[in-house]
Amino acid sequence: MNYLERSQKAKIEILNNNRLIDIARNAFDERIKPFSIGGTVNLYSIGKISDMYVALRIFRTDRTEGKFDLERQMDLMEHYCQNAEYLDASNQLVPRFCIGAIFGNKAAIFTEDLSNGWNQEILHHPDKVYALVGPEQKIVYVDIDWLFRAPSNLEIKYFLNENLIRI
Repeated sequence: MNYLERSQKAKIEILNNNRLIDIARNAFDERIKPFSIGGTVNLYSIGKISDMYVALRIFRTDRTEGKFDLERQMDLMEHYCQNAEYLDASNQLVPRFCIGAIFGNKAAIFTEDLSNGWNQEILHHPDKVYALVGPEQKIVYVDIDWLFRAPSNLEIKYFLNENLIRI
């Protein structure tokens, strides 16, 4: 199963979990606390599906990216998902899924919560594109947005209407 297929399988589970969708709405409205605040995004732990915890990656509204129009936000988040796909195909560890999400005029992605619902340590140096995750300190690529790799001829996949989640 390739990365997009695995992501779409996770999408079905997320859509069937009303509690997760409600928590995602609260994250979009900034009514819950993020577990991680990055340079451009906030990460929210929103629940669990099967054997994976789910995070929502949303642009910070106090940063330039959070003020972009919806189309530009979608494009930037698409880069993250496709970079995860690219690294996954190269046998590098990345969050196990990536699903485009839209709420009003905000774009985001559902992805794996590497903190396992705040239960696992993530060591991430701001100058590195990877984090050390868990007691084994596995190298997992996490800062893989458009600054990591930005193909000029990006074909939209993760933000196609049939592949994304509208909240």
